[in-house]
Formats: sequence, structure tokens, C-alpha cells
Amino acid sequence: MSLPVVSIVVTTYNHQDYIKQCLDSILMQKTNFAYEIILGEDESSDGTRETCQDYANRFPDIIKLFLRSRKDVIYINDRPTGRYNFIESLKSAKGKYIALCEGDDYWTDPDKLQKQVDFLEQHKQYGLCSHNAEEIDFKKPEEKIIIPNTNLDLKIEDFIRANRLATCSIMFRKDSFKFGLSWFEKIPFGDLCVILNVLKNTNQKAKVLNDTMAVYRIHSSGIHGSLKSNNTKLIKAYLQHIKFFKIIKKELLFEQIFQKPIYNKLIKTYSILMSLSLKEKKKIMYFKFRFLEVYFKIIKKIKYV
Repeated sequence: MSLPVVSIVVTTYNHQDYIKQCLDSILMQKTNFAYEIILGEDESSDGTRETCQDYANRFPDIIKLFLRSRKDVIYINDRPTGRYNFIESLKSAKGKYIALCEGDDYWTDPDKLQKQVDFLEQHKQYGLCSHNAEEIDFKKPEEKIIIPNTNLDLKIEDFIRANRLATCSIMFRKDSFKFGLSWFEKIPFGDLCVILNVLKNTNQKAKVLNDTMAVYRIHSSGIHGSLKSNNTKLIKAYLQHIKFFKIIKKELLFEQIFQKPIYNKLIKTYSILMSLSLKEKKKIMYFKFRFLEVYFKIIKKIKYV
């Protein structure tokens, strides 16, 4: 049996309300190549596991189901995460390309995989291909936002400023992703880390196709939704950004060319944290963030005048 061209990595935990739509949207793909679904189920308690087992039994030639245990869960910032499931699922992928779709998201275009593979096959200088996605927030279901709503080439510096891509839109070259990074287990924002890792090991170019081909959900049980529910949680979320880029600066993007944009990111993030701490009337926290903002401004000025 020939190897699949694309491995779709689906990680899922307590997604019973969403996982069928996710898997059906992948199984509807029309391609002139073989693909596999690497389905990592993280020992859900809501029936997600049973649904995944049912799909794996019905589509044994396509779905490779991996049943994880909660004892292997990796904690990041004292929160249980799906990072172990994600890492092990990536390791199991056999395809030339890897596409991502978390269990609470889904695809809307049956030609999505074909379009992305065609682009990457024809443009060897790109390490990653994405596309627009519809973002649906459980707090504002009537608002349907298209992200990143563009048709652009993106470089590492763009992702340092902000990651505007939906995880369910990403496809990258497997041979451009460096496995075995010990620090990857504990760093926040695994999807952004994958993007930076891939671009660092290629020509540092990503393509965003103009097509809108997926739906990205923000809901209360998801990490994105839970972290942004109030100012206190927003502060914790932005502190994770600080932690993320300090690790990236040391372990991945340590070359001189990347230092200035990382300093800019840190300065901007501390400025946001200052504003949030004032809203929460946390003056000591405000002055701490103010000190750190000034510190990094000075470092940047000394190094890059």
C-alpha cells in the first residue's frame, strides 16, 4: 500500500457535540491522492471516544485511531492540555504533508485538501499553506468573522506580531517540522510553535489562499474561549504570550534577524498587560509591567539604534 500524501491530525477531547461534523467534513474531501486521518482521542468523558471508535470501525482504511490516557496529559501553566496527544499524533503521521483540524472545528469545502496540496506541489519555496476560515464565537453567534480575511504571503515576522491563522486551516510539509524538541512539550500555543518551526526550516514563507474553507469555533470549554472570558483571564493569556516568546527567542528564533521583532512583541504585550491591570485596579501589577516594558525598550534601543 502506498503512503498517503496527506495526514490529517485530529486531536479531540470532550468534543461530543462537534466531533461528528469534524470527521464528516474531512471524509467528504475530494482528492486525486490518498489521505489518512490520525485521530488522537484523549480519554473523553462525554462520549467522544465512543464516537471516534465508531468512525474508526467504519473507515478503517482512512482513520487511524489512537486512544490516549489522561495519565499522560501534559500540564502547561498548571492547566491540563492536549499537547501529549498532539505530539504523539504528529509522530504517527505518514504523509508528505500534514493538515490540522481540532475536533471542535470543521471544513466546509470538499476541495480544501486538493487546493492546498496543488499549491504546495507547485510552489516548493513555501513551507506552509493556509486559507481563510470563518470564526464563530459562542458569545456572539450572530457575528461571523473571516480570519485572516486576506490573500497574502506571510513570513516569520508576521507571525511574531500576531498569529491570525485558524489551526484548522493549516497544511505544512512534514519534512520541514523538526521533531524531538524537548521544550515543545511545555511551551504555550502549540499551533503557533509548529508554524514558526516549519517556516524556520524552509524559506520562511507561508501562503494564505483566498478561499474560505473551514469553521473555527470559540466556545467556553475551548482554551481560546476560556482564556478570554474576562480581564483577569486575559492577563493570564497575555502572560502566556510573554512566556511563549521568551522560549522562542532562546530555543528557536535566536538569530539576530528575529530579535528586534520579538522585542517589539514583548513591548507591545507588556503595554496591553498594563492596560488590563489598570482596568482591574491592580496597581502593583501595573508598575511591574511598566518596569518590564521600559526595560525591553531600553534593551531594544541599545541593540538596534
